[in-house]
This record gives sequence, C-alpha cells and structure tokens, in this order.
Amino acid sequence: MMEALVILTKAVCCGGVVWALVRSVDGAPPHVVARVIALPMTLAAGLLAVAGTQGEAFLISATFGAAMSLPAMLAFIVTVARLFYHLSAPALIGAGLAAWCVTIAVATATGPWDLQTSLCVGIAALALSHLAFPFRVAFTARIGGMAARRAWPTGVQAGAMVLVLSTISGTVGPVASAWIASLPMAMSFVTLGMKRAASGNAAATYQSARLGVPSLFAYLASVVVLTPPLGGTAATLVAVLPATALSSLIVAARQFLTPKEIAL
Repeated sequence: MMEALVILTKAVCCGGVVWALVRSVDGAPPHVVARVIALPMTLAAGLLAVAGTQGEAFLISATFGAAMSLPAMLAFIVTVARLFYHLSAPALIGAGLAAWCVTIAVATATGPWDLQTSLCVGIAALALSHLAFPFRVAFTARIGGMAARRAWPTGVQAGAMVLVLSTISGTVGPVASAWIASLPMAMSFVTLGMKRAASGNAAATYQSARLGVPSLFAYLASVVVLTPPLGGTAATLVAVLPATALSSLIVAARQFLTPKEIAL
C-alpha cells in the first residue's frame, strides 16, 4: 500500500511539474518555446520511474534503448511536418506513428547499439531529415497561443508514464520500457492541438522540435555517465542540466540568425 502511494505521489508531482513548464510558455517568444520543446520532460519522467523501481544496470540498458529511438522521433516529426496540411488529424497521427514504428523496427533488427553508434546514426538521421523537411534554423514566427491547450495532455502523459513504467518495467524489460518512455505522445498532443486551431505555426514548431533532438541525446548520454557515481534516480534528474545547456546553445545560435523583430 505504501509503495503504491509513493508511486502515485511521484506520478502526480511529475505530471504537475511538466504541466507547469508547458503552461508557462503560453504566448511566449519563439526562443522560449523552443527551449521548452527541447526539454526531455516525458522521457525523463519515464526513466525516473524506471530508476525508482529497477536497478542501475536495468536503467542503463533502458537508456541505451531510448537513445536508439531518437531516429524514430525524427521520423515522426518529419512525417507530420510534411503531411500536416494534407491529412486529417487522425490520419496525420497514424502516419507519424507508423513512421515511428517502422524506424523502431529497423533499429531493433540492427541493434543493440552503444552510445557511439546511436550518436552516429542520430547525426545521419538528422542530416537526412533535411531532404524531406529542409532546415530553417532561424526563427520565423511567434509560436504562441497553443500551450494552454497542450499543457494538460502533456502533464497527464508524464504522470501516466511514471505510473505505467513503475508498474510494468520489470515485466516488459529495459528495451520495451525504453520504447514506452520514448513514444512521441507529447508531440502527438501538440500536433492535435495545432490541427484543431488550424495553426499557421506548424512548420516553425516542428523545426524547434527537430532541433531539440540533440539535447535529448545529451540527456540520455548524461544518464549513462552519471548513474554509476550518483545512482539512478539522481542521474535522471541531474542529466536535465547538460541537456538544457545544449538546448540553450542551439537556441542562442538560432537567435543570432534571426531578425531582431522576430527574436524579441
């Protein structure tokens, strides 16, 4: 009973923190929204749950699996970005998840990968994504008015991730736990919200999401490095710092390339 109460409390607190972060950027300038999109919120929630219920070796294996999933995240982002104005909301999410599943299947067939392999494949996938969805590094428009609608689903997802993985991770194993933690549900909620609002900022939002993928890798690599000296739970929390630092560097570079009237 006490263990269930601890898990529930952790889920509620984690979901509340994620909700507050996303809600706080409603109507914010593009560079602020880009920083929040790059935060490993739901991924960190999933690994935090794994760290709280499994050993360090299990957590590191799950982290390796999550690093293998980053090309699949790119596949999802590029697919929905390209098809956003051509498909209905259900078909769009279905196409994005299909691309995610195919990429995961390829990674599974060729894995397991170490971090170096995941980094090389991730860089190649990021470069190749330019062919389908050309990079536009500079900010082009204010991304605002959506956070209030997408905050609560993202917070619920983070809380649900903690509940699910705290309960079943030991049964499904580290790789399956990683796949669950890395499902692009947050971007799915964002996509549904933009479709409902007929947003004209979809391309800019997906550019920010794609350019946030390197910070997700930085988070995962930091978890692997920090787990032995700090322990699993502390590592999943402290690893947010280097990920945020890299995201800030990327955003600063984008601001430098953005006209002042947009960057403000």
